[in-house]
Amino acid sequence: MGNDEDHSRISELLKSEKQGWKRDRLIALKMGFSPGNSVKAIAATIGSSVPTVQRWFDRYRERGLEAALTRNYGTGRPPKLNERIVELLESGLRAGRWNTAVQAQRELEARFGRSFPHRTVLHWLKKLRGSDEGPLPRT
Repeated sequence: MGNDEDHSRISELLKSEKQGWKRDRLIALKMGFSPGNSVKAIAATIGSSVPTVQRWFDRYRERGLEAALTRNYGTGRPPKLNERIVELLESGLRAGRWNTAVQAQRELEARFGRSFPHRTVLHWLKKLRGSDEGPLPRT
């Protein structure tokens, strides 16, 4: 795997790199230059999973060293809270429509046709009401 230029560059980067996740990748890549090291052994040495290390190697082969040393964070899960939900919760709180978070949860589920975890609804309600007021009753 790799060429001599990358091998020496990895060795140099390892001397100065402080970030743990980057060091792990550099160590894995350096070990990958030795044909005697299996992906399984490399993963065990640095404490990562075999698919993760394999993904780093694939990225290195396809796009080079810089790509292997880059974290690709996704945008994550889309939030369940949107403008329409906030409007419903705010209007319900202003009107005193609910005595409990469960009542608010049921209205949200009926209105939007999906489930909302009780803890999430309670969190949203507390946030919208302001932290100076006590929590809504659970039932």
